[in-house]
Amino acid sequence: MSGTSMSKSWKGQISISAIVVPVVVGALGAVTPKHTQWLAQILGKVDASGLQKCALLGTGKILSRFLKLSGFWWELSSLRERVPPIQSG
Repeated sequence: MSGTSMSKSWKGQISISAIVVPVVVGALGAVTPKHTQWLAQILGKVDASGLQKCALLGTGKILSRFLKLSGFWWELSSLRERVPPIQSG
């Protein structure tokens, strides 16, 4: 098993060990080429597409909050009202 192994004992009575599995998902859902191998080491069912969706939705939420707080959101909506629609033909 690859990954970093950690262990700790409390006064020699209890021994606890853990394996650190690096699972990193970028803000836009980017993953490493070996992400399926890392996710296979985690107990239970872990869905890679679910992790990517969660990261993307979280990024969208952060951006919308930032745009609303900075007032940029209102500038875009007022700009949209001032620009005449494009006519085809």
